[in-house]
Amino acid sequence: MPWHVRESDENKPCELNYLLNSSYNSLYTLIQLDGLHQTIFSINGYSPAQPIVVPFGAEVILRVQNDLMQDSITLHVHGMQMKGTWYMDGAAFVTQCPIAPRSRFAYRFIADTPGTHWFHGHLGVDRAQGFLGAFIVKDIQRFPLPQPNIMGREYAVVMQDWTLNDAKEVWLKQKWRSWKWQDGYDGADKNKCWNAPVAADGAYFGSSAIVRSILINDKGWHDQNDILIRPNTLPLETFRIRRDETIRLRLINGGVSQQLMVSIDDHDFLVVAADGDEIIPIKAQMIILFPGERYDILIQGLNNPTKSTYAIIFETMEYLVAKTSIMPKFGVAKLVYEDVRNEYGNQVLEGS
Repeated sequence: MPWHVRESDENKPCELNYLLNSSYNSLYTLIQLDGLHQTIFSINGYSPAQPIVVPFGAEVILRVQNDLMQDSITLHVHGMQMKGTWYMDGAAFVTQCPIAPRSRFAYRFIADTPGTHWFHGHLGVDRAQGFLGAFIVKDIQRFPLPQPNIMGREYAVVMQDWTLNDAKEVWLKQKWRSWKWQDGYDGADKNKCWNAPVAADGAYFGSSAIVRSILINDKGWHDQNDILIRPNTLPLETFRIRRDETIRLRLINGGVSQQLMVSIDDHDFLVVAADGDEIIPIKAQMIILFPGERYDILIQGLNNPTKSTYAIIFETMEYLVAKTSIMPKFGVAKLVYEDVRNEYGNQVLEGS
């Protein structure tokens, strides 16, 4: 039987299910969608793509058909070592020529690195235009911590920092050092130079572009006031849990320039894997992911939840770490208890 990834709908995000198979063969067609402000690349109609889930050691065949009108593309699987198949790494003009419009290419490699990974475009700014998705390698011979008898559902969580300006415009402003105007350095400060904030280790802290919203599995909201005041009424991503159930979130920062801090209302969690590698579990209240990083966290359902819906909060970090005046942008997803009911037998209203 083939491995199966259950497709999501508005009420049920991508739950990952695993069955045994030796290969994964998929046809990924990229098309452009005319958004209100930007051009978006979709994969089989989705952006991000539906998660790809394969067994450790499987031969993977990803057949990519480029149906874009004028853009060439390549595909890079972030996290695979590609031992013996370096020419399938997808680095444009380094390991391969780009896939021209109206043509196709098959990526063939061994899933040699178990854990949470992702794939994305590796030419120009196509990753910022929606060309990305989760790539999960499941080692069925070595279950992750804790033992599988206490594990419930698991979900892929792809985060994006969606910019106000089109990705190509952002890139050009970076190239020509004109991005300072995006952050308000005009008017009285028109002669002031913009200096990129960095951490003690030299890591860059974004703010090269104004973030319009933070997307979680393609769901987000453009109005920060709504996010902060009435998140329960918005069409945001939903992850379901039950009392005492342990669920696994595979967090993937697929953004371009923003590190994101993740926390969960009234819940601690266990960090059990980093960039695909299992680690000794660490209890935490929040975790920070830079672009490209992945962390697996386990959430234990509360014994006595006081409401049916809790917020999973994603926020930018410049104001906190780089000590800038840029206020944080927030993204929210919902952690919903399926079995929370009141004394009348009805499900408790969200936020009650």
